[in-house]
Amino acid sequence: MINIPKSVSVEENNKNLINISSISNQMSSEKLDEIDDLFGLTASKNNNNVSNNSNSKKLVQNSKKKTNSNDNLLWLDNSKDNSNNKRKKKRNFQNMSRTYRKVSGAKQNQQWLAQVSERMQHYMTPELQQQFKQKAQRQRMVNRRKKKVNRYVNANNLSKAAWAQGNARIAYEQAPQRRLNRSLSVQRQQVEQAAVKSRKQMRFINSVYFRNNQVDEEEEEEIYANILDNVEQTQFKESCENNSVAINDKTEMTILESLRVEPKDETETKQKYGLFEDFLENVEASRKATFDFWKEHKKDFIPVPTASKQVERDLKNIDSEDNLGINFEERNWFVYSMMVQADKNNEKIKNLLKTIDTKYTLLENMEDDCPFCLDPLQECKDDPDNDVVTLQCCHKSCKDCWTNWQRLKGQNAFCPLCKHTAFLGEVYQHSQVLNLQM
Repeated sequence: MINIPKSVSVEENNKNLINISSISNQMSSEKLDEIDDLFGLTASKNNNNVSNNSNSKKLVQNSKKKTNSNDNLLWLDNSKDNSNNKRKKKRNFQNMSRTYRKVSGAKQNQQWLAQVSERMQHYMTPELQQQFKQKAQRQRMVNRRKKKVNRYVNANNLSKAAWAQGNARIAYEQAPQRRLNRSLSVQRQQVEQAAVKSRKQMRFINSVYFRNNQVDEEEEEEIYANILDNVEQTQFKESCENNSVAINDKTEMTILESLRVEPKDETETKQKYGLFEDFLENVEASRKATFDFWKEHKKDFIPVPTASKQVERDLKNIDSEDNLGINFEERNWFVYSMMVQADKNNEKIKNLLKTIDTKYTLLENMEDDCPFCLDPLQECKDDPDNDVVTLQCCHKSCKDCWTNWQRLKGQNAFCPLCKHTAFLGEVYQHSQVLNLQM
């Protein structure tokens, strides 16, 4: 987050930026550090290991030195040399900065870009550039992983809905008013068709748990997302057209309870068992996909071993003896007992996938800095006058910097991490043009 004082005119700011730019080239790194400390710039970039108390003492000492130097008072009015007045001016400067960065206008945005360029020149070492590239790669990787995890969660939900809607459709066709004036063969045919619709959906859902080696990961994700979208839209459309097959948590529980009694009709029995078989097959495919995913990507969580241990415990719990056992009761149809256990396993797998997604989110947010001003994003988020924005590519920046960048680039504003080299070129090019104009 780059701050520009509101009370200073545009012409004065331009002059000050020229003076700072020319003087900074002649100043030592220690002097630049002192100026950064005075104006609240991020000191963490200098990798100081000095304690907070020593930094405070140094700041007071440096402030006294700055009072006797005209070069170090470029952004402050001439005033008496006393500590109370300095602290007051520093507070006023910070307050004016928060207000000014909200002001729009071409010159103000260019000044913001000039300050970004200056900070980049001070801090953007080859090592830091490499860190930004690695961060961009890591975030793209995390985004792909999260998409796959969320795909599995969505598939689990749609599979349960397909099973429930198939049973609801059978119950609808078996209602007395639907059987009037229909022969037994027609009734059985209607029941079969009611189940087939959902069984086809579950087979489509089953495919998204397996790797398609004929396409790359991005194309695969798009294909599977379309499959799940089509299934979801089909289920939603039918629920709107026929309220008897509308599915929610309450109706799913009612349908499950109805399986306690074995159907008297042979066709109905066969189709309900077939729906259970397809649902169980999807649960098993989901389990395998989840275990395979963790085996392939658990190395991503090496920086956070506690998260890795938690996922490992949850995986063992899924395959525990207690979880795999089925409690059969003679008074219930055996399909009911198996469906209860399959549903429990489906929920545990889904919750585990959500846990992995959460861990990836935490991993994604570790030690993030704004790619424009290089300030920690957590500090930007804590600032009541600022915030953190997530771009379409899932990278993040502070809100004020992204707003200024959009004002400068318009619809052509791009992510500074995805196109880091191009961004640095843009920053330096604009700052050079600004210097020539001034």
